[in-house]
Parts: sequence; C-alpha cells; structure tokens
Amino acid sequence: MYKNNDKSVLEEFDSSKSIDDVYEDVKEVLDRIFKRSKSKSGNNDSKSDEKINKKDFNNLIFVLGGPGSGKGTQCDRIIEDYKFAHFSVGDLLRDEVKKGSEIGKQVDELMKEGKIVPTVCIYIC
Repeated sequence: MYKNNDKSVLEEFDSSKSIDDVYEDVKEVLDRIFKRSKSKSGNNDSKSDEKINKKDFNNLIFVLGGPGSGKGTQCDRIIEDYKFAHFSVGDLLRDEVKKGSEIGKQVDELMKEGKIVPTVCIYIC
C-alpha cells in the first residue's frame, strides 16, 4: 500500500507465480511509483546508481501475506534493489520476547496461545 496524490493505493500480487515472476510484478509497481526508467536493454535498471528521491517518498510500504507466502524473500530483494529499510513486526516482537520485558511476556503468552498480538503491543514495541 502506498499513497498516490494523497490517496492510499493497494497493489495485489499473484503469489501462485514463481518468486522471480512475482518480483518482476513488484518491481514494475515500485518503478512506476518512483518513476524509474528501464535501461536500454529493456530491463529495469534497479541495480544502477540511480537514486530514489527520498523527499518524494515519505510513506511506508506494507508487505502483507500469510506465513510462507514469500514476504521475506520479496522484501530482501526490494532492500537490495531499492535500498529500503525493512522492519519485520514478527522479528521486532520476538526480540521483545527475548528481552523479557513486560510487553515481551504478554506477547509471548499471546503467541503461545496462537492469538493475534493487539496493535497496542506493536506500537509500544
């Protein structure tokens, strides 16, 4: 999801495709958002020295999907090609559990019970 002309935009991808084909679809959307051009060979020039104008993009991109759907794999590729920062809510929550903080203890109990961690816990972490 991203904002375009002050409107939130949701893009969906067919995860039944191969990892590479899904990433080609992802790159097409990101290149459109950032107005990146294709190289002379016709391939996306995502590994070039071309810089994304950070002041034109002050939003977050959320990558959502079920367990094992390839979110991490796609995020790793986006990080490499577009130099984004990546924050995994799951990783952040597991780190909080390891710290043994009060919130970590609450999160641990919820995860053990198979329950969804309330948004308030996510924002506090």
